[in-house]
Amino acid sequence: MFTLLGKIRRRLFKKDKFRQYLPYAVGEIFLVVIGILIAIQINNWNDDRIRERDKNKLLASLQVDFQQNLNQLDTVMYYDNLVMASSFEFLDIRVGDTILTNSQYMRELLQNTSWNWTYDPLNGALRSGISSGVINSIRNDSLISALFSWQDVVADAKENEERSLTTRLAAKSVIEKHVRNVDYRS
Repeated sequence: MFTLLGKIRRRLFKKDKFRQYLPYAVGEIFLVVIGILIAIQINNWNDDRIRERDKNKLLASLQVDFQQNLNQLDTVMYYDNLVMASSFEFLDIRVGDTILTNSQYMRELLQNTSWNWTYDPLNGALRSGISSGVINSIRNDSLISALFSWQDVVADAKENEERSLTTRLAAKSVIEKHVRNVDYRS
């Protein structure tokens, strides 16, 4: 086999065909390299387009989730504050207070202390973005900071729920002591 290659080389050099075909060989190599570079660039453009599309889908999903979460948080905070305010009102009741004789107001306080709202935010889009790695394509530092500090907001809402429940439980003994003496038919 090596002798065959040697014979071919000698013939090429003898007849000076090697120099004749060298520009064609270099040209073909150049065309192949250019073709590969073009294919890589097209692939990169396509990957960038797909990443941008996925990022936009994630941002749209995050916007929907967080709008719903904010609406739910506003509702929960409203009712938690209502429960706490009514519970504190019960805790301030003293025997002989006129509040005990106002059955309409007492009914409102009882109603207000009966609310039990919990905050259960939607985090599907955020978890999906983190697990898929699409979150890494977001370049807005303040948005990234807000997304990752979201767990603190959820923890604060849970703490507020616990405070509301604790206040309501503290008012329960006052409610049981004074409320049965009130005539609600008036």
